[in-house]
Amino acid sequence: MNTLPWQEQPPRTGGLLVVRVPARPGGYEVARVVWHTAPGTGTDGGPALVALEALLHSVALPGRTVADMLESLGVSVEPGRTHVSCHLEFQGSKDGIRKAVPLFADALAATVLQPDAVRTARASVLGLVERLDSSLPDRAERAFYAAVAGADGLLARHGEGTVESLLGMTPEQVTGAREDLVRSLPVSLFLSDAAAEPAWRAALARTAPATPVVAAGPTLVPAPARQRVDVSVTGPRGAHLLWGCMAELGDVMDHVALEIAAHALGGGWSARWQHLFREELGRVYGTHARIRSLGLDGRAHGAALIGMSTGAADADSAAALLEEEAARFSLHGLTEKEVTDGAGQLLRAEGLFQVSAQKFVARAAQPVQAGLGVSFAARRLECLASATPDEVNLRLRRLEGRAAVSVARSKGGH
Repeated sequence: MNTLPWQEQPPRTGGLLVVRVPARPGGYEVARVVWHTAPGTGTDGGPALVALEALLHSVALPGRTVADMLESLGVSVEPGRTHVSCHLEFQGSKDGIRKAVPLFADALAATVLQPDAVRTARASVLGLVERLDSSLPDRAERAFYAAVAGADGLLARHGEGTVESLLGMTPEQVTGAREDLVRSLPVSLFLSDAAAEPAWRAALARTAPATPVVAAGPTLVPAPARQRVDVSVTGPRGAHLLWGCMAELGDVMDHVALEIAAHALGGGWSARWQHLFREELGRVYGTHARIRSLGLDGRAHGAALIGMSTGAADADSAAALLEEEAARFSLHGLTEKEVTDGAGQLLRAEGLFQVSAQKFVARAAQPVQAGLGVSFAARRLECLASATPDEVNLRLRRLEGRAAVSVARSKGGH
């Protein structure tokens, strides 16, 4: 039986998946260590990210934190997370990162998370979430996901958690998340220095489980969508409109059809809605497109998102026009030129991710961290290269997605 990419169990040795990324000349190296977390468990949302931040801020030697020790080797480290993973990314010289590997392994296994470090880390993540919550584009996107996937759905909140969950987070939750990182979560490693692989394997063998642990999480089942959803944000006067369509994906070609549609409608200066809303009518400042797919529990959902910012006074009329244009797209689909140009532009854009080791690693890690499987990236490029207008429009009609327009607006004030 042919399995979907997001149903594949990545080949692991000692619970560790290693992905080698082509290195650029110059000696600058990047390594990303990814822990695959499970929604609905203690590693979901903020605790795992706070635990990683707290680890970096904790004192490993008298007067020196883990981050200080790594920095002394010329290595910078940056934590981050998605809804189904968290990671640490190391950047520095080849020699520096190789020296940092055993230091990092010791710190992860033995460093005690100090209370001050936990408070500092929680404040850092809380500040990030508060900044996102005050962003009109971000609030419009959250409102869309709440409309089509339920207010309590996985995507209706940030991967880092919510302000409420972070304020209520206990030291025990953070400590528990750190224990999961050390002892029970599957780990993936993306690195641009192939010669460093044995050292990384030895370091992570102390933490990666012998058998991958995959905990069940909530299923993303779309709820009935409202035609339009409004949300108010405190801040400078303005508005952000977002049209989105979310659907369950049957294979990678379904993702590619949504991706081409998003790009053709709002992903560049020649995009349909960019030309109409900005160039012809002057209703918005510009459009932007995003495609987001997430694999969970053997299923995957994808969302095509088109956003546009406008003045608060024009928000209602622009939203009404956006609904009309979205209905027109649903009825007639994409033109032949939009499909062929969109697929070609997306393929050519891959070159932008080959200019540095950091971009290479981030691009390789992205689909794996979204739960889409190891082979997703290669299959996506194959589908883009073979996409035809008839195939793309047929896929779009079959997807039976839930669409909505969300409007985030601020009338001014703080």
